[in-house]
Amino acid sequence: MVGEHVLRSNQFSKSLAKGLAVLVCFSPERPTLSVSDISEALGMTRSTAHRYASTLVALGYLQKDEQRRYELAARVSDLGRSALGATPLRAQARLELERLRSDTGCTVGLAVLDGTANLYVDRLPSHHTALYDVDLPVGAGSRVPADRTALGKVLLEQVRAAEVAIEDEELVAGLRSIAAPVYDGDVVVAAIGITAPSATHTFARLASEVRPVLLDCAARISSDLRSRRRDLTMAEQNAQKRETRHVGSANNQRSVDGDDSARSAE
Repeated sequence: MVGEHVLRSNQFSKSLAKGLAVLVCFSPERPTLSVSDISEALGMTRSTAHRYASTLVALGYLQKDEQRRYELAARVSDLGRSALGATPLRAQARLELERLRSDTGCTVGLAVLDGTANLYVDRLPSHHTALYDVDLPVGAGSRVPADRTALGKVLLEQVRAAEVAIEDEELVAGLRSIAAPVYDGDVVVAAIGITAPSATHTFARLASEVRPVLLDCAARISSDLRSRRRDLTMAEQNAQKRETRHVGSANNQRSVDGDDSARSAE
C-alpha cells in the first residue's frame, strides 16, 4: 500500500504524527486532559507533551478550561465537518440519499460507527418536516448512541435475515426509523436509513413500502463503493509498476555509467 510505503520513507513526519496523536487522545469519555494524561497516554515526557499541547492551543485546535486542563477547540469541529463534506462515501452517496428522500418523503441519513455511537456522514431532512411536531435535530457530524437507532443497530451488526434494523421511538418519542447496511466488499462500512413519524409510518408501512426502496438504495451505494475500490486498487498497482520501472531504469543507467567509467580507466 502507498501509505505503508510512506511510513517507511523519509517522507514520514514523526513530529506531525505525534501532534495528531495528541488530538486523538481526546474522546467523549475523556473530554479534558492534563499534560500528565497526555504524557502517559502517548509515552512521551511531560515537557514534550506540554510543547505539543501548547502548539495546538496556538493553532486553535486545543483550548484550556477553568482548571487549566486541555480540551478540543471549535477548530477541530470545523476540520471534522470539512472532512465529512469531502469524504468519498458522502460524495458517492449524496445523489442516492436525495433519491431516497424523494421516493419516501422521509428524512434520510448515512452514518458510520464511531466507538459506541453512530456518526452521521450526511443527513437530509424530509421536505415535509414542518408538517410534523417532532424531528431529530441532528446533521452531518452529529453523534448519537448506536444502540438506540436503526442505523446504529446495523453498524453494531444486529441485522439478521430481515436485512434491515428497525427502531421504535427508542431515541425520540414519536419517531421510528429503519436502516440497511452499506458494504464495501463483504464488510459493512456504513448504514443508510430513514426516519419518520410513528403516527404516519406503521411497522407494516415500513416493511411494505420503505424496506424495498431502502435496500435498493443501499445496494447501489455498495456497488459504487466496490467500483471505486477496484479503480483505486488498479491505480495503486499502476503507480507501483511505474515506480518499479523508474528504479530499474535508474539502476540500469548507473550500471552503464559504471561500465563507461571502467573502460575510461583502462
